[in-house]
Amino acid sequence: MFVRDVCVRNVQCVTVTATAEEALALVEATGLHSIPVVQDQAIVGVITSEALYQHKLAGRSAEEPVGSIMGPAPDPVRFSSLVEEAAARMVGQPYNFLPVVEADGRFAAIVTRDALFAELCRLFGLGETNTRYTLLVIDRPGQIARLAEIVYEHHGNITHLITHRTDQPDRYIVVLRVSVASPGRLAHAFAMAGFGVLDAINFENGRRIGSALGLLADPDSAIED
Repeated sequence: MFVRDVCVRNVQCVTVTATAEEALALVEATGLHSIPVVQDQAIVGVITSEALYQHKLAGRSAEEPVGSIMGPAPDPVRFSSLVEEAAARMVGQPYNFLPVVEADGRFAAIVTRDALFAELCRLFGLGETNTRYTLLVIDRPGQIARLAEIVYEHHGNITHLITHRTDQPDRYIVVLRVSVASPGRLAHAFAMAGFGVLDAINFENGRRIGSALGLLADPDSAIED
């Protein structure tokens, strides 16, 4: 997934010479909390609703240009940037968007924090009817293939798959979303194949499954070295 797939192209902006009064009117009309400031097709800063209201409460001139009130622009991303690269760059920055620029530096779009969170939810399959399995897996070749084989043997279909590292260098977590007729039997099959079944949640009715196994208190006990 790339930034071009989740970005917003029709962006409300103000120019660096726009007045504080004009920028505040745009904020109040749109409900935006931060607005890109542009000059010669490039983003040069960001003006926030907080800065504009502080400016007004301080009794400063409504005709003061935005350029003297704005904050710095975030480092931009490209349309070809990966979504995860944009998410990593979003961490710790004060605005709810990143600018997206063309190859020549022209400001063209934004990618918002909301869009990145929505993509995260989509990657995990949130809102779908299926079963979510969280498995502890030994880091060795063929593990994902074996999981897929077990799902196939139970006439299931993997709709989403996410992996991430644990604090154990030879273990990682696999999160599977699977459409399957017998979720409990599949959870049991994973455990019998040596995978640590941390949980299995049926999202058709919100009921956790795996009662034949119980929630493994020691997931390593289900993993054969």
